[in-house]
Amino acid sequence: MNKNYLIIFLSLLLIITSCKSSDKSNPEKNNNIIEMTIEPETGSFYGINPRHPIECMLVKIKGSSEIKQIRMNDIKNFKYEKGYEWKIEVKADTLKNPPADKSAIEYTLIKVISKKKQKSAG
Repeated sequence: MNKNYLIIFLSLLLIITSCKSSDKSNPEKNNNIIEMTIEPETGSFYGINPRHPIECMLVKIKGSSEIKQIRMNDIKNFKYEKGYEWKIEVKADTLKNPPADKSAIEYTLIKVISKKKQKSAG
């Protein structure tokens, strides 16, 4: 009888450890260095107060077609300027206990790869 419990326990342990997810397809979840493109125009989103939009950068992470919204000051050591398309390299650290009003990912600028002036749409 004890032998059966041991076999069941080991089987469950094997299943649990083999199903452990390692999300290597999303570099932001792995404290990696990533490359991102920042659009020349900004966007906005609504935080806690729906009457006051918050200006944000529009960002594409290399390898993804999704456009993300990142607050203007959420990349340490980076000063955004409208009208330029930026390619930058950043370190993305996932915070264990992020503040309620901040992103769960902390970005730190490593280097500017390029900064290109874009023509105005108007």
